[in-house]
Amino acid sequence: IQKPETSNPPQNLEVFDHIKLVGLTSSPEDNNKEGVLEGKRSGRWVVRLFNDPVLKAVKESNVELIKKHHPQPQPLKEESLILPQLLEGQIVRLKGLQQKEYNNQIATILRKIDQTTYEVHIEEQKSPFLVSSRNVVLLPKITGLNDSPEKQQHEESKQNENTQDIKTVNQQKQEQQDTRTEIQPQPQPQVQPEPQPQVQP
Repeated sequence: IQKPETSNPPQNLEVFDHIKLVGLTSSPEDNNKEGVLEGKRSGRWVVRLFNDPVLKAVKESNVELIKKHHPQPQPLKEESLILPQLLEGQIVRLKGLQQKEYNNQIATILRKIDQTTYEVHIEEQKSPFLVSSRNVVLLPKITGLNDSPEKQQHEESKQNENTQDIKTVNQQKQEQQDTRTEIQPQPQPQVQPEPQPQVQP
């Protein structure tokens, strides 16, 4: 008699939960490594593995809950207390906002408004909004996120332009070298003067 298949119950994962990674095929060396959840981005959980400076974005099926609400790891001290000068495109986690549904969301810095105010964007939100630098925690690079087709096309176009520029520069260098080769005079053979016969007196 076959037992009916039972699906895994939902884990009700939350930010700062203590987890371990399971079932990874693209990076199996990360399986069974433990860490904490930093938030969600592009439908994936962003995980900070212990003793790893790079965040990883993985599917929820690759996350196994160990303990709820694990304290933040030591590397994530409140960098925002230093009021960092953030740059366009950097990834941050939001905190301490009056609109509590935005807290612990992962956002992208769009631009700097003034010394302490930045415009940010959350993927789930259509419109960007302003936050203080006291309400963000700067996050390191995230691996495992697929860029949008538009961004990939832009990067490929930019890479092609750079390649074309390199080819043009190389062609110019080659043409200059060819021109120098054509202009260089050929060395003239040295003609030794014929010795004059000595006349005996």
